[in-house]
Formats: sequence, C-alpha cells, structure tokens
Amino acid sequence: KKFLLMEQDYRCADCGTNLEGKKYFLHHDPPKGCKGAMYIDFKRQTRNRILCKDCHEKTRRKSS
Repeated sequence: KKFLLMEQDYRCADCGTNLEGKKYFLHHDPPKGCKGAMYIDFKRQTRNRILCKDCHEKTRRKSS
C-alpha cells in the first residue's frame, strides 16, 4: 500500500482527494482471486490502486 500511496502522491486514484490521515482502500483490478491478479505488481501488469473511502464504496456498488 505504501508503494502505491507514494506513487499516487498520497491522493485517491479516482477523485484526487488527499489521503493523508484519512481512511483509504487498496482496490484490486482485476479482483483478487481472478486469473492474472497480483497483490504486489511492480511490473504494472494489473491496475491496483489506492482509493478514498467514497470512491471505493462507489466501485463496490458498481460491481455488485
């Protein structure tokens, strides 16, 4: 998570909200358990990113 946070300059990947001192979530794309999913992906083969609480909840509602 820290690696992605630093890469994203401590901002939400969707809305750009500053995440310092706020609740945030690691969003896996493709979802964990799917073929090709990786928890740590230094080669950038997946689209894992850090989202703020609001954006994470929106993403979860879309996929349900």
